[in-house]
Amino acid sequence: MISQLSVVILVDVEAALNARSLNGNVYCVDTSGGSTFTTEVLDNQIVNWLVTGIDWESQTYFAYISDIKGKAVDEHVLFPTLYDSPSFVGRGNWWGGMVVTQEPSIYEYTMVIGLGEDAFLDLTLYLDVHKGFVMEEPVTPTPVTAS
Repeated sequence: MISQLSVVILVDVEAALNARSLNGNVYCVDTSGGSTFTTEVLDNQIVNWLVTGIDWESQTYFAYISDIKGKAVDEHVLFPTLYDSPSFVGRGNWWGGMVVTQEPSIYEYTMVIGLGEDAFLDLTLYLDVHKGFVMEEPVTPTPVTAS
């Protein structure tokens, strides 16, 4: 089991700003092998997020995570944390979060993406949580009685 996953979200910032929408202007890839907006995780795994513009050197068109919120956070399944170390492009910060749940399920959360200086758009993402390795008591066999 890999204890941490990374999710990279690439944003076509210029197109998203022109459309006032992230729909069709965002590409998501994660280290669990996914390339959709659903990340498969095991219970107690850490997820790390990085959002960047496709033209990451642009001084005008840049993207960053402003907040992570939504149902998975409200239900205490996802505990996101903003870290003070900046992303590799020097804008925005690195985010990470622990996934903790007793019930395998698909959980929705919202990432608020900042675009440029003052535009913010919501991106709906999902965690497909599978039960992780848990040490359990051995099962005691039921005695067989002769009839």
